[in-house]
Amino acid sequence: MGQSNAMTKKATAVSPLSAIVSSSSKKFTELVCLVIVFGGVVIWYFSPQTLGYVSLPLQFRINNVELTELGVEISDLRTCSCWSGGYIQEVGASAMTYQMSTRYRFEIYNGSDRTIAISGGESSTVRLLVAYPKSKQWRAVALPDNSRWSEDYPQSRPKRNPIEHSEVWVDPGFRSIVPSLVKNGVEFGVSTGYDLYAIPASADYSTAQYSSGTWTHATYIDEDSRSLLPGHSYADARPGYSSWSFQLPVDETLGRKLNQDASYQPSPEEVRRSFIVVGIAVLVPDGTGDTQLLGFAPAAYPGNKASDDF
Repeated sequence: MGQSNAMTKKATAVSPLSAIVSSSSKKFTELVCLVIVFGGVVIWYFSPQTLGYVSLPLQFRINNVELTELGVEISDLRTCSCWSGGYIQEVGASAMTYQMSTRYRFEIYNGSDRTIAISGGESSTVRLLVAYPKSKQWRAVALPDNSRWSEDYPQSRPKRNPIEHSEVWVDPGFRSIVPSLVKNGVEFGVSTGYDLYAIPASADYSTAQYSSGTWTHATYIDEDSRSLLPGHSYADARPGYSSWSFQLPVDETLGRKLNQDASYQPSPEEVRRSFIVVGIAVLVPDGTGDTQLLGFAPAAYPGNKASDDF
């Protein structure tokens, strides 16, 4: 009986090596779990939602158009007289062949409870609301094609743009995008003879050349401020920074003038024949297929206010 008990104890005893392996395995499992959990936190923290990036529908209604008590404040809004324009080449399916490039500069304060992306590009919450006559049959905007940035395209490496204050990416050409149609534009005071579009800014530090030899302006948002946290503001006094560049289709009459004379400054009446700028908006999806207006500031037509510090 005693021998049997000894043999049982011997059979069930754990060797020091087994104990080490078991302990190591346990620690490894705990480490894997920790990595998974931590990795999940990292993925959540850097997910598009937490970084404030958005994807707006091609058509939507803005649910809150009262323009009061909005969480995001846009102040000190200015437009620049330093515009350019001309004929667009390689735009794909765009029906419009002429565009002009203009910039807006402003300070933005995020008083909402969510992070917002304020950089340039289609994933930003910042949009220029522009009304176009329904008679203008166009459905696309041409943006500098930053999708081809690589070492395979030496011409796309950073270089100084003649009309900018710092280095930019000179893109090989343009790409065509479809801006979002705001279905309840009349609630912003837009005439029933117009359609209201939400146009994104060009991507940061991105520019391309018109056939006229002029360049599109570039968006300049400091890299550390492209995702604006709640309670934070962004403004940059450096020349060229804190400015958003928008590419706006124009009618052929104005487009030809811009294409023939890079220094041509159209009058407000000429611009209004092509479009009417309504304002700068900060828009986010509301989960129902429509959008919520977080911030808004009315904007004058491009080029009516010169600014030496743009």
